[in-house]
Amino acid sequence: MIAERFSKFIKSKNKHITLTLGEVQLKDVLGQGGNGIVYSGKILNETIALKFLISEASGNTLKNKTNRFLAEYFNVVTLKESTGIVKYIDYDILNFDDSEGFVSLPVILMKKYDTSLSAIQKNKTEEEFKKLFNFLLSTLEKIHLRASLKSQY
Repeated sequence: MIAERFSKFIKSKNKHITLTLGEVQLKDVLGQGGNGIVYSGKILNETIALKFLISEASGNTLKNKTNRFLAEYFNVVTLKESTGIVKYIDYDILNFDDSEGFVSLPVILMKKYDTSLSAIQKNKTEEEFKKLFNFLLSTLEKIHLRASLKSQY
């Protein structure tokens, strides 16, 4: 399992990894989903978030997931209007070897915020929730419009 191998690697390096921008000290897990894990970390005395693509897929399925992960990065960083969208810093690849072989994990470095969407939506009134929901729909529409325009060329 890639997730287990990644976890062992992180522990073996005392939560320090080396990326193109330099050495990153990983802190806490901020979230986890079906295809990845997000850590808080520190690089150049700045606290950031790092989103790793961790997938058990292989072949074309893994290639497609990796391409979508990279497209996510490009679609966000190339938006002219980015209000309300997490600020992306860099896209990189974490490579490591372990007893089972070579592992290559795409990673997106992004600004770390003091709160999360799930924390924001707690204790909201119905009106505040509707406002947040409409904001999210509008933001997604901008991203998808940008992605569809890019795919036409």
